[in-house]
Amino acid sequence: MHAPRETRWTTFLIGAGVGLLWVALLAPLILWAGAFSVDELDDWYERQLFHSVTLIDLVAPNAMHPLWGEATGRWLSQYHVLGVEIGAGTGLGVALLTGIALWRRWRLVYPWALLVLMMLLLAMGPQLRITEAGSAFPGPFLLLDTLPPFRNSSRPALFVVLMLIPVAILVALGLTALRTAVVEHHKSSGRRWRVVLTVLVFTENIVAPWPLMHLTSAPENSALNVDPVPGAVLDLPPRLDNGIGLLNQICHGRPLMGGYLARTPFYPMVAYSSAMRHLWLATEPLPDIVPPNLPPSWQVWARALWCLT
Repeated sequence: MHAPRETRWTTFLIGAGVGLLWVALLAPLILWAGAFSVDELDDWYERQLFHSVTLIDLVAPNAMHPLWGEATGRWLSQYHVLGVEIGAGTGLGVALLTGIALWRRWRLVYPWALLVLMMLLLAMGPQLRITEAGSAFPGPFLLLDTLPPFRNSSRPALFVVLMLIPVAILVALGLTALRTAVVEHHKSSGRRWRVVLTVLVFTENIVAPWPLMHLTSAPENSALNVDPVPGAVLDLPPRLDNGIGLLNQICHGRPLMGGYLARTPFYPMVAYSSAMRHLWLATEPLPDIVPPNLPPSWQVWARALWCLT
């Protein structure tokens, strides 16, 4: 739109060519989507809701801030479980500069604002929610769920990363608009407001140092590295949702059975009460008829006497 007239069609054709190339590459996957439907997960919708942004995440201050991050986390956790959507809120400074850009440079800014809105709606997942509570308003992310291959995309909040790209452009345009608007009137006042808003943006987005986690592996894993006998390693119990098995693999260097799985598949042989389940999960088997949490014996006798009387 804002490109020179002689280069507009060239720019448009380049972008259209990229889009058509993606359509051509994804067309076989879309046509064969029915073959993948048997492998889709039953809990895809719940996972999308869990990893979606809500409006309360956008107004909350920086939950990773060294000063008020802990208090923000406690407050925000009352309305929405903290997850990958931490950081969805851009802060007051960014909001003010975005508002200035929309006010002073509307014709130049509105395409970027629409892009921000589009990314935000996709980041909100299949439901447009204010808090963690359910909502009757569907989100545009449901359009991706119409195709089984894309239905397994369980983290809509990752669209926040894409949203921050046009947000940064809006902030820059806001600073430019503020400078241009005040030069004509009060140059010193304009410089002061630019400094204040810039410091506010940087202050709000400071994050506390992330503590390093010291990981250790059992010495037996290093011994396997020099063992001449070939073979794979199966950790028991196989914690498939824990990355410690991959740490052990770095030490022993052998093929690993299982490994880290973001979504644990259904294993029929260990899904029911059996000796294999006890070996696989290292937990008590599922109750068959009598639940394991029985009341004390005196309560059983008291209830029996009560029934007899």
